[in-house]
Amino acid sequence: MMGISKTEINLRRLLSAAPNQQNQSKLMHYVATLREQLEQLSEEKTPEGLPRVTKAKVNEYYEKIEAVASKIASQEPETEVSDEPFAKDSTSGSSPKIEDEPRSPTSPQLRRRIVPASSKEQSFDAADADSSKPIKLDTAAQAHIDKHRKLQEDLTDEMVVLARQLKERSQAISQSVQNTEKILDSTEEAIEQSLASTGHATTRATKIYSQSSKTSCFQWLLIFAMICVFIMVVLSASTLASVCGRVARAQAVSAIVNRSSLVPKPSLLRPFVSRGFPYSTATEPLKSDQTLIQVIDSEIKDSFEADDHDADEETIDSSDFPFKIEDNPGHRTVTLTREYNGEQIKVEVSMPGLAMDENEDDVDDDEDGDGRHEKSNESSIPLVVTVTKKSGLSLEFSCTAFPDEIVIDGLSVNRPDDSSEEQLTYDGPDFQELDENMRKSFHKFLETRGIKASATDFLYEYMMKKDSREYLLWLKKLKTFVQE
Repeated sequence: MMGISKTEINLRRLLSAAPNQQNQSKLMHYVATLREQLEQLSEEKTPEGLPRVTKAKVNEYYEKIEAVASKIASQEPETEVSDEPFAKDSTSGSSPKIEDEPRSPTSPQLRRRIVPASSKEQSFDAADADSSKPIKLDTAAQAHIDKHRKLQEDLTDEMVVLARQLKERSQAISQSVQNTEKILDSTEEAIEQSLASTGHATTRATKIYSQSSKTSCFQWLLIFAMICVFIMVVLSASTLASVCGRVARAQAVSAIVNRSSLVPKPSLLRPFVSRGFPYSTATEPLKSDQTLIQVIDSEIKDSFEADDHDADEETIDSSDFPFKIEDNPGHRTVTLTREYNGEQIKVEVSMPGLAMDENEDDVDDDEDGDGRHEKSNESSIPLVVTVTKKSGLSLEFSCTAFPDEIVIDGLSVNRPDDSSEEQLTYDGPDFQELDENMRKSFHKFLETRGIKASATDFLYEYMMKKDSREYLLWLKKLKTFVQE
C-alpha cells in the first residue's frame, strides 16, 4: 500500500487549523479549499486502480468540513451594515454571483448539504460583486494562500513525475514482454530442431540395428556350423580311437598266443591247462576285491599313524570354554550347550574350512597386491549360535570363527510358534549394514556368553580330529562291505 497523499495531508492540516481561525473571510476560504481538496481526494486512485481513500473516510472528512461551514453560518456578523445597501446589493448581485460561481464537481458518493447563506456571507458576496470595494487580505492570509498554491504546484509536479515513472515502467515491462516472447520463439525453434534431429537419429539407429541384426544372424549360423563340424570331429575321433583299441587288443592277443606256442607243452601239464581257464575267470573278481581290501587296510593304517589317536586330546581352561560337548559319531557337526542366566545357549560347530597353501597365498599376493584375501586364507569354522529365552523366543547368529576374532555373518529372531514359512519371510538386514555401535554390542553379547576367539584353536583341533575319526569309521564300514 502507498502512504498518505499530499492532498490528504493538506486536507488534514486545514481541518486542524480551521477551528482556530477567527477571521470569517479566511474561514470561508478554508471551507471552499477543503471542499475542493475533498473532491480531488475522492477522485484519486492507486496504481492498482482502487480508490486511495475509502468511502467511510470521505464521509468523515465531509462531516468535518460541514461542521466548519455550519460554524460560519451560526456566527453573528461582526460589522454593522445598513439595510438598504445590503438589500440593493443582495438583490442586484446575489443571483449573478450564484450563477457565475464555479462549482467544483462533486463525487457520486457524496451528497452536498445545502447551507443557507448567512447575512455575513451575503455581505461578503455583495462586497465581491462590487468591484469598487475589493477585499483586502492581510499578509498572513496571503502567505497562507501562497503556501497552499505552492503545495498544489508541488503536488502537480509530483503527479507529473509519477506519471512519467509509470510510463517508463510500462515501457520497460512491454520491452521485457517482447524480449520474453523472442526468447520463447527461439526456444520453440530450438525444440523443433532438437525433435527433428532426434527423429533423424532414431531413423539411423533403426537402420543400424536392422543391419546388425542381419549380421548377428549370419554369425549365429556360422557358429552353429562350426559346432556341427566340431561334433563330427569328436565323433570321428572317438570312432577312430575305438578302432585303434580293437586293433591293439587283437595284436596283443596274437602276441600272447605266439609266445605261448613257443613254450614246451609236456603231456603232464595238459590236465592243468585244460582246467586253468575256468578257474582264472572265477578268481579274477576275488583278486580285485582283495586288492581293494589291501588298499583300504593301508589307508586305515596311514590314518592311525597320522592322527596319533593314542595321544591325549588338547585341553582348554573351563573358564574360557564353559560349554558341554555333544559329539555324535557319524555326524559332521558337534553341538556345544550351556546355560547362562536362565538362557539356553546352543552352538552347532561344522567342519572347518582348510587354509590355502602358502604357494597359493604367494600367487594371490602377487596377483592382487592389496591383501584383500588375507582373511579368507585363514582357517575358519562355521558356527550357528542360538540363544533361547525362557519364553521360547530365540536369537540365532550365523558366525565364522577365525583364530583372532568371531565374525557375525547374520542374525534372526525366531518364535517357538513360528512356522518355517513365516521364519523365511524376513531374517533382518545384512549384519554389515547395521550401525557400528550395534555390531560391537552384538559381539560383546556373544563374548559375554562364552563365544570367544580364544576357543577357536581348540575347536579347530577338535573338529580336525573328528574329521579323521569320521573318515576312519567310513573306511571301516567300506571294508566291511567289501569283505561280505
